[in-house]
Amino acid sequence: MDLSFYYDLICKQPLLTKEQEYKLLETYHSVDSTPKEKTKARDVLIHSNLRFAFKRAKILSRGNVDQFEELISAGNEGLLAAIDKFKPSKDVRFLTYAGWWVRQRQFKLMAGMRLVAVPIWKQQLASRIMKAVESFEEPPSIAQLQSVLPDVPEKYLRELSGTRYLTFFMEDMHEDEVIQHSFVDELVEDIDEELLKRKMNKILTPEELRIISDNFGLDDGIDLPLIKIAENMNLSKDDTRNLRRSAINKLRKEFLTKN
Repeated sequence: MDLSFYYDLICKQPLLTKEQEYKLLETYHSVDSTPKEKTKARDVLIHSNLRFAFKRAKILSRGNVDQFEELISAGNEGLLAAIDKFKPSKDVRFLTYAGWWVRQRQFKLMAGMRLVAVPIWKQQLASRIMKAVESFEEPPSIAQLQSVLPDVPEKYLRELSGTRYLTFFMEDMHEDEVIQHSFVDELVEDIDEELLKRKMNKILTPEELRIISDNFGLDDGIDLPLIKIAENMNLSKDDTRNLRRSAINKLRKEFLTKN
């Protein structure tokens, strides 16, 4: 694939208004639409959002062309998955919802790339540890984890709770969290990256900026869960969540009220 040609091609696809998205989604989900009408509506909606999948893939691939192409494909699959689940009644932009599905598919691919030499049992153990970590209100100590996972050796608790194995297990996020979590994705798609960063530096506090950057992977493409951010910043999970909410509200006020 000629990536430069592909990017130029998808950039020629016009961005849609919310009203245009609504009509396309209505057509796609309507029982009265013909298969041809559904296919056309789906294609127009998907093509208008391919740039986002491309940008996320570029960040994650870090210059590896083979991974770049695979990540683009995974992101496009995320868009297709999102359109099947998204209904106009959600009253948010399509990408606000679909952005999470793009990242979910790309992270699953990255997980496969990164964990290819890791035994299945270790991946399953990482998933168990993640669930245990999230059962605590604040980042737990190793001793606390041992109290709920007495059968897991300490060395694995330290290894798997302190790495990004846990980043990739994203399947069970509630739909409301998906919409909130993906709001910044829409900004990344619609606004020049450098402009977005300048605006964020101006309107967010340093703590808010770090939380948003880490949680949405704006610097390295890897989304950190709130509990890991809280641990890294020596904050409670509730304080971290409140700071993220405050930052998102500021971004909404800054960008949505001016569009």
